[in-house]
Amino acid sequence: MPVSVTTGTGYALGGGGGGGGSTDALTVYASGTAGEALAVGDVLRFDRSGSGTAGRLLKAQALAATAGLAADVVGVAKTAAAGAGSAVEYYLTGAIPITLDAAPAATANGSRVYLSPSTAGRGTLTLPAGAGEAITLIGFLTGADGATVTPTCVLRPYLTALL
Repeated sequence: MPVSVTTGTGYALGGGGGGGGSTDALTVYASGTAGEALAVGDVLRFDRSGSGTAGRLLKAQALAATAGLAADVVGVAKTAAAGAGSAVEYYLTGAIPITLDAAPAATANGSRVYLSPSTAGRGTLTLPAGAGEAITLIGFLTGADGATVTPTCVLRPYLTALL
């Protein structure tokens, strides 16, 4: 799997004793093969079905009913894919756009973003709490403005619990 490293501006670093500085934000992405149609900002997982499509990228969803397999987030689509077998690039880390269930207000910046149990490939600010759902932290909201459903988030995926 080829991995590329790109930089972009955006993070300010605090310094000890006398001020801070700034540096470029690090964004890492990889290339893969889609297992279905994907849009930019879709939250992704690997197909672990054991069939000939194992390792292809699919939309992740916070469902524990599949033993958490659908809730294992590997990244977020950087490019769109027309369908199964199409090439796709996906972010592994960085401050990146993630598609959410709804456009969050600017006052939500800093909030945790979780994998949605209701819509595959989406994030939500609502902590999943229903039976058969999984709690997967995607990252932290940084670019909400109340208008866009693809705000910037700091990507830090972590499966925390199966309910």
